Amino acid sequence: MTRSALTRCYLVFAAFAAALGLFSGQPIERCWGTWAAAGYAAAAVILAAAGRRCAPRTPPGARVTVTGMTAA
Repeated sequence: MTRSALTRCYLVFAAFAAALGLFSGQPIERCWGTWAAAGYAAAAVILAAAGRRCAPRTPPGARVTVTGMTAA
């Protein structure tokens, strides 16, 4: 799944949660909808704003120590 598709999914989730928060008749669902809409919207903004990040590459033949073990 691409980054833009995932961002759109989060925005759809945020819209659903906001609609539930606005139109629900039960207080617990309104509370959940409000908080979930904020959380999903924040996730979409962070995902859209974040640059593509990758772990640094290890040169071929380099030895890397992982949890006390040596990998070739």
